[in-house]
Amino acid sequence: MTRRDEHPPEGPHSIDDTTGLPEDLETALYDLYFDAPAEEREGRFENLLASHPDHADALRRAQQALSRSEHMLGHLRTELDDAAAASQYIGPFEILRVLGEGGFGTVYLARQHEPVQRQVALKVLRQGHADERSTRRFEAERQLLARLQHENIAQVYDAGTTDEQQHYFAMEFVDGKPITTWCEQAGADMQARLRLFLRVCAAIHHAHQREVVHRDLKPSNVLVHDQDGQPVPKVIDFGIAKLLAAQTPNPSDNAVEPTLVGAQVGTPGYMSPEQAAGEWIDTRTDVYSLGVLLCELLTGEQPLPREKLRSSSFVAMAKMLAEEPPRRPSSIVGRRDRALFEQLREDLDWIVLRAVAPQRDDRYTSVAALAEDVERYLRCQPVLARQNATGYVVRKFARRHRVGVALAAVAAVALIATLFGLTWGFRAVDNARAEAERGRDLAETRGAAARMAVAHHALDSGDAVTTREYLPSVPPERRHWGWRHLASQVDHSETILAVENVCDELLWLDEARVLAFPLQGDITCWNVDTAEPEYTFEGWQDKFCAVAFAREHDLALVAGHGDVSWWKMLPGKRTRTVISLWNVRSGKRVRTVHQVAEETLAMAWSDDRTLAVIGSKGGWLDIVPIRLSGRRNSSQRDGASPAPEDSNPATADASPPTGAITAADAVPRKLRYRFNNSVTAIAFCGNNELLLGFERGEVRRVEVTTGKTLAVMRGHTDAIDHLLFDEAGDRVYTASVDATVRAWDLQTAAPRAKRTVGVRVRRLALTAKRDLLFACGGWTDCGVLAWHTDTFELAGRYHGHRAGVRSLALSPEQRRVATVSRDETLRTWPIEPPRSSRILDAGRDARVLSASRDGSRFAAAAIDGRITVWNAHTLKPELQLKTRKPWTGSALHGDNVYVVSGLRYRDNNIIRAMRIADGAVLYEGTAKNHEIQQLLVVAETDRLFGCYGKHLLVWRLSDLVLLHEHELQTKASRIAWDARARRPLLGDHNGGLHQLNATDGTIESSHMRFEIPELSGANASRADLLVVGAGRSLIFDRQGTVPRTVTALNGCAAISPDTRRVVTGGADHKVRLWDPDTGDQLLVLGGMPYNVAGVHFVDGGRRVIALAHRWTAQCSVHVWTAPDDVELGR
Repeated sequence: MTRRDEHPPEGPHSIDDTTGLPEDLETALYDLYFDAPAEEREGRFENLLASHPDHADALRRAQQALSRSEHMLGHLRTELDDAAAASQYIGPFEILRVLGEGGFGTVYLARQHEPVQRQVALKVLRQGHADERSTRRFEAERQLLARLQHENIAQVYDAGTTDEQQHYFAMEFVDGKPITTWCEQAGADMQARLRLFLRVCAAIHHAHQREVVHRDLKPSNVLVHDQDGQPVPKVIDFGIAKLLAAQTPNPSDNAVEPTLVGAQVGTPGYMSPEQAAGEWIDTRTDVYSLGVLLCELLTGEQPLPREKLRSSSFVAMAKMLAEEPPRRPSSIVGRRDRALFEQLREDLDWIVLRAVAPQRDDRYTSVAALAEDVERYLRCQPVLARQNATGYVVRKFARRHRVGVALAAVAAVALIATLFGLTWGFRAVDNARAEAERGRDLAETRGAAARMAVAHHALDSGDAVTTREYLPSVPPERRHWGWRHLASQVDHSETILAVENVCDELLWLDEARVLAFPLQGDITCWNVDTAEPEYTFEGWQDKFCAVAFAREHDLALVAGHGDVSWWKMLPGKRTRTVISLWNVRSGKRVRTVHQVAEETLAMAWSDDRTLAVIGSKGGWLDIVPIRLSGRRNSSQRDGASPAPEDSNPATADASPPTGAITAADAVPRKLRYRFNNSVTAIAFCGNNELLLGFERGEVRRVEVTTGKTLAVMRGHTDAIDHLLFDEAGDRVYTASVDATVRAWDLQTAAPRAKRTVGVRVRRLALTAKRDLLFACGGWTDCGVLAWHTDTFELAGRYHGHRAGVRSLALSPEQRRVATVSRDETLRTWPIEPPRSSRILDAGRDARVLSASRDGSRFAAAAIDGRITVWNAHTLKPELQLKTRKPWTGSALHGDNVYVVSGLRYRDNNIIRAMRIADGAVLYEGTAKNHEIQQLLVVAETDRLFGCYGKHLLVWRLSDLVLLHEHELQTKASRIAWDARARRPLLGDHNGGLHQLNATDGTIESSHMRFEIPELSGANASRADLLVVGAGRSLIFDRQGTVPRTVTALNGCAAISPDTRRVVTGGADHKVRLWDPDTGDQLLVLGGMPYNVAGVHFVDGGRRVIALAHRWTAQCSVHVWTAPDDVELGR
């Protein structure tokens, strides 16, 4: 046995406890030493000394120890770098050259060869600094970057650890220049600089939506490179980024521990006042840094003089940032550049001043608000910063001239009262109150959206407990579609039983009864239909160890140790494990089968029920012959009647068919083997072969009679928790403490599949069809997983438990799954894995998804001739036809469905009206040789519009007579009903929106109000809201408000009946839910295999439907539901 020292010797990086430093000050010194650049280290150390004079001597001793450690590790670092250069590889990456070095890491330019060839930036944690704290920081940066997926943020490609324990992660290599340098060298004008800045804002807003604050935004961390001839900014270096969830959000909360003075992280000049002072930070910290960056982009200088900040201590700098007013950009430029001065004065001055306001409450509330104001400037609209900035300037002036301001205020009030009277004053108060209410409403809306984002991310990660905690914090009046959908996903269980103790195992007796085996306490039979206990095992007082079940005999072998009646008679009063035979129907002990001196870890029963195998601590394996009574219960295949409860199985011999050879024939007496480590899992693979899982992670196939090892399966790195043998597929499934589940070939012992779960997996279960494999995760994971056995892809997650799931079992008829958990509940679930969405078959190459105007039905028509109309409430088909026509579009009105056959260059294209009830053809008209996909019913004028490309056709709705045919100047993108104008609205590929005459289809008005080059995406209207998709932009235009523009890949859109939510879909296979009033993205509904070709709200807004389309492929409609009444209390 390897000896482990109780107190390992200190390594070269250890700071001796004799320094006398408090733990928090020692941490601050460590952060300064490894985070700060070498040239700034001395200055920051002096600030730390000045801020903590009582510990100056201890700080100097600790700093000297760190310096000596750095010198001692210099040679090792050089050798490691030389070794990396000599081998040219770190992990799977070929090293090309060093890009840069930090306090504890090196960044290389490297080349990846597989699965794709590309250059990457490879960040490697130096082995000399790979202690627990540095490794934790390195891992934190890697996890933060993995949360961020945005086109303007450098992406993480891969991560891992080499055999030499070098930690690394590979990310996108950005061969660019700092944004200020690029703008100067490229001669970028004001418009170009602001457009680049908006893309940076979009990236930081994306990070904030995922609760990540960058904390070090500056030109060198925003690189611009050319991509296809266009400049693309990339935000890099999230090394000191912070998760908002990791700090207490309430600034008044005493639990917040401020950063020690002198140990603040960030770059002087770009740090916000609260960051420099070591106070709590939020997203407005990044707003300040972006304001400094914007000022530098516009003027080349920062709002506060750079030289004064860099020459000041942290205390002085924090005071200067909090008290000294920032300079206006126009005052920085002065009169030396008259044209630039005129561009900066007024609007851009106000935007920068509001962004860099010393008090965070005076800044923009979010990066999105800052970006919106910049966009308003570009659109020549009044910026919102002027109102709040005016108040801010007045307050600062009032503080400097309190007496004068007070006298002037008195005079002004008297003058106003004289001239305008009380009416004006009341009106001003009302306006201020309304503005405050609007601001408060917006803040509450965005706060609810942030909590929704956290809940959604947690649910996607399998953490339904966190989702359950966040959802109740959303106010009831803001619980719209997204909230109801998430709430419906947090608990899939159908039955919940409260058990008294934490259970470790369970067995199904029949479809209604489950045996629960607690770690300590009574073994109880529960009726899951009545939710009541029926009986307990008589005389059971032991601590439960393991169980093996013979359903056909209604018998179970149960191993227990602890307070048994005979233990006092043993030498030395040692506690033994007793394996007893129990009648599971009566709960009575039949007899004791075996005893071992060690704790039992695993147990199995041979298929013919004549051998029991017990694995115990210390590597012991006992093989015990068992003789049962000759009669089986009614569940036995031969139909024999069960033995009476008072019969004694010990008095009769086992009675297999005459002449049959049993496992007991090969093992006439008890056998005992010992292995070099403990057996933790057992399964029979035939009567004379065993599968054994061991504490060190290996799996062996062993011969029962000799103990000879026939094959070894290696791959797990920790103890095996469970084994399953699939006789039909000749496959072995294993679950391990190393958080992986693996499949093996029984005969060759070769691995077939591997699934990394992330948590320890304690139990596996396989369906009788061998199509689904279930797993649960022990003490920590609250969910149950199901995988498809053919692909090992996730089939679904079962949410509901609030603590780790200890065990699971499938019912005899394979209709239910039962689980027990540390939350002291027993739950049952339908065996069909739950999904967040329903999937309906739409046919091959179904291109358009249509819905009735009232949302009661939806339909799809496909190129393979299939026409399907579904009831939106029941999701059952009301019409399902297979025809020979290739259908390209559909529309619904009343009790009829309209389909169009519109393949290009065909002269016999038709449009047809069919009755939904029986599929009868009512009318049929011609579509000539036009390829029509978009159909719009205008019942008000008895018209049906159809368009695609440059063609617009108008039929009479009542008989499908073609009335009008128009040739368009530009290709049409999408046609929709404009509820505000009561006209059809047509979008084209040149950015035009055209209102059509509702009778003949002629264009009545056209406008380019949104100034967009391409209008090829979503187009939807309802009540006072219009949604327009433009390339990668999405515009929400609510009547009476300023249109909001967000970045989104879109192709289709729909508006909820209450107009509070918008759903969009695009070529990224995602369906997204938006708040049109704030422009915030609330949910991302994934799982779509192809592009999203159509989305709708149906069933009164309770359901969202989306069509997944790919040319010539089998297409499907995905349905997400948000019930009206959702319970979170279970």
